[in-house]
Amino acid sequence: VIVTSVMGGFGYEIRRMIVQTEGEVQVKSQALIEDVSGITQIIRSTPGIAGATPFVEGPVGVVASGRPAFPMLRGIDLNTVESVANLGRFIHAGRLDDLDDDSVILSWEVAQQLGAGVGTRIEIYSPLLFEKLKSDEVFLPRQFRVVGLFEIGHQHLDSSLIFGTLRAAQELYGLGKSVHGINVRV
Repeated sequence: VIVTSVMGGFGYEIRRMIVQTEGEVQVKSQALIEDVSGITQIIRSTPGIAGATPFVEGPVGVVASGRPAFPMLRGIDLNTVESVANLGRFIHAGRLDDLDDDSVILSWEVAQQLGAGVGTRIEIYSPLLFEKLKSDEVFLPRQFRVVGLFEIGHQHLDSSLIFGTLRAAQELYGLGKSVHGINVRV
């Protein structure tokens, strides 16, 4: 009975953390979602939907002071993310409002790996670098400043996630106006 109770509580807490950072539902496609505003409007007009926000997410290489890390970058739409995710609750240094196209918010563990803090300048290498190298093009890393640190309380998310703006992530991945998915809160 005790083990079942503990595991049930543990499972509940993990689900709660994920829902508070991503919403209850993710709408994804095999390809990129190109009609973002149209699909988002359809989702929002569905009865029972409280909010919807597009996202871009993928691996990046990050370097600060010669120290590397390879987290997932999640590009978020600052205008709609709070309708789905309560990210501000998890930010312990800085604020979500400080995020812009030239800045990122690091998880506490990624910041430790990099030896970075609020105000540190970091370089982000996009996987697009490899595509450009194939055609003998030079694709330089993009510099960002750290404007916040967060801790969700979930080991996987805290050790491998950084937040940036949707527009910056789309640029790093060469997506134009397309996105990888839409997070939904019911």
